[in-house]
Amino acid sequence: SGAADVLAALGVHTRLTAEQAADCIEEVGMAFLFAPAFHPAMRHAIMPRRQLAARTVFNILGPLTNPASATHMLIGVFDPSLTEPMANVLGQMGVIAAFVVHGADGLDELSITGVNRVSHLLNGQVETFELDPIELGLPRAALADLQGG
Repeated sequence: SGAADVLAALGVHTRLTAEQAADCIEEVGMAFLFAPAFHPAMRHAIMPRRQLAARTVFNILGPLTNPASATHMLIGVFDPSLTEPMANVLGQMGVIAAFVVHGADGLDELSITGVNRVSHLLNGQVETFELDPIELGLPRAALADLQGG
C-alpha cells in the first residue's frame, strides 16, 4: 500500500505481529496494521487486485471490514466524492471518530501536491472540508517528487 511504503521509507517497521501491534497501541496509542497480515479476507484479494491493476470494490470494502473493530480510523479513498459517504457509513457502523481523506492528484491519502478533501466523523456528525498543506506551512510538491525509488 502507499501508506506502508511511505512508513517503511521513514524507517517505521510496518510488518508487525499482533503482539507487536498491541505493544505499539499500549505505548503510543496507535499502530499501523498491514492489511495482508491482519485481514484474512483481504489476503486472498491481493493477487487479483494486482493483476487487475485497477481500483476495485476492495478499495472501499477493505477499510469497512476492518477486523480490528477500530473505533477511531484514518482511511484514504480514491475518489473525492466518497469521503463523506464513507464517513457516514463508518458512523453507522459504530466508529466514534474518523478522517476519510482524498489527496490531490487522485491519491487515496493526504498529499502535499495540492488541496486535500477531508470528511471528519466525530460522534455521528460529519464535517467535510478542504485541507491545503500550504496553509499548514508545508511546501507544495509535484507527484513525481513524492515517488520513491
